[in-house]
Amino acid sequence: MDRSADIVDFNRRNAACTYCGARNRCLGPMLNQSNHRALLDDVNLSMRSLRRGERLFHTNDKLRWLYVVRSGSIKTYFVSEGGDEQVTGFYTTGDIIGLDAIADGRFLCCGSALEPSGVCQIPFSSLSALGSRFPQIQHELMHRMSQEINRLEQTALRLGKMGATRRVASFLFDQVVRHSRPGYWATTIALPMSRDDIANFSGMALETVSRILTRLETRGVLVRSGKEIRIRDLAALRKLVTDKAENVVGMRKRGALSQDSDIGLSA
Repeated sequence: MDRSADIVDFNRRNAACTYCGARNRCLGPMLNQSNHRALLDDVNLSMRSLRRGERLFHTNDKLRWLYVVRSGSIKTYFVSEGGDEQVTGFYTTGDIIGLDAIADGRFLCCGSALEPSGVCQIPFSSLSALGSRFPQIQHELMHRMSQEINRLEQTALRLGKMGATRRVASFLFDQVVRHSRPGYWATTIALPMSRDDIANFSGMALETVSRILTRLETRGVLVRSGKEIRIRDLAALRKLVTDKAENVVGMRKRGALSQDSDIGLSA
């Protein structure tokens, strides 16, 4: 299928990183004036739009680009020989996709849009060459790779050691952290993924996830409205994840939390 109509060169649209809403969560930390200019001049950046459900890449596709989510959200997943999916991750504005493909030079899973989305395509070979000129870029990529490894380790821990309630609480708290900004907790989060995807990612049955969300809502931890969730008691949610009351107390001392409750759910 010809996707040339959906791929837009930066120069033709004058879509410099300066005007991108994802800049500060994308490559922003490494873009000073000089290497930002070099990125625009020496790397053939392009944008691509995706419809809901459209594939961004397939298993075993050669790593040609790293993808930065400019808008919308992307999920990654494996597909078994029998056609069953195993969701491995969710990516939103500012996230970089493809770092796990660097080792083998090929994508190990599939990626598709959860909603109408836009990504920035960065040619990996050009970015790698640019990193040899600007250590900040190489350092930031290593930092992002470390974050990706940590995410995979946390997912393995969630699936291997956590009970059902704790898995759901961990997923929700991770979404809160990913949408938060310095000094501000994002207690209202939109979940573009389906309940089926959440259950698949967390290694549980859909009915179990629905039951736990209902229980959390009944106990006053959250309120649901369609795909949007408002966290009413962040301290209680975090306590379910950490099971360490002292962490919650520390957050209150820093003024991050205002409520003091224990919902009494087993993690």
